[in-house]
Amino acid sequence: MEIKLPIGQAKIRSTIFEVAPLSIMAISDDYLDWFYSNYIQLCSYDDFTIKDNALDIQFYGPEQAFHSPYLRKQYFSWESMVRNKVDIVDFLRIYITNGHYYYGSLDLIICRNMYVMIYSFLVLMMKKKCSIRCHIQ
Repeated sequence: MEIKLPIGQAKIRSTIFEVAPLSIMAISDDYLDWFYSNYIQLCSYDDFTIKDNALDIQFYGPEQAFHSPYLRKQYFSWESMVRNKVDIVDFLRIYITNGHYYYGSLDLIICRNMYVMIYSFLVLMMKKKCSIRCHIQ
């Protein structure tokens, strides 16, 4: 059995952090009035510079799309899931079966150089057989 939640085409090209919630809202055109009047507000710093014929601008406000009236969100901490012995695969299966998307991020920390990378991801489908594998060197 495969469950795949619908996803639309976001109106912008950006990082998954910006595009993931917009792609969920883009299933329907209902969000467009909010999108054009609230999300498409660009800002730049006062001391901006033009580099390679491009101006570095940002969308107004962090997590703007996550705070839209078209999405409901719930935060889960990894610590609480581990403490309560929640199986992440069962957790995702239940949520996707009930029509909920899962957006998350993983931190990759390289200790020798103290380098941290954050990987964002969106889970919108689940197959009958599912496993999560981790490889640590």
